[in-house]
Amino acid sequence: MTAENAAKAGSAVTIYCTGLGEVSPAFQAGNAGPPLPGGAATVTPVTVAIGNVNAPVHFTGLAPVAPGNAVPVTLTVQTTPAQSSLEITMAVQ
Repeated sequence: MTAENAAKAGSAVTIYCTGLGEVSPAFQAGNAGPPLPGGAATVTPVTVAIGNVNAPVHFTGLAPVAPGNAVPVTLTVQTTPAQSSLEITMAVQ
């Protein structure tokens, strides 16, 4: 994403990351997850803020295409890389 092709408000964006913890149903670490919908979801709730604005999270869990997590969200505000930070938060039990 650049300033010239910034994601617009209402756009769906998927964030790929690691470290979101346990998933259910349990799945072997290091492998891509099962297909969506209904994949292996994180046990602990996850929130996403982009540019200090909460973004609706549609799913958090194993990515079906590669090892790691997928977090599809909808942008609620116009964002550009220069203006926005990305914060993913999960509760620690």
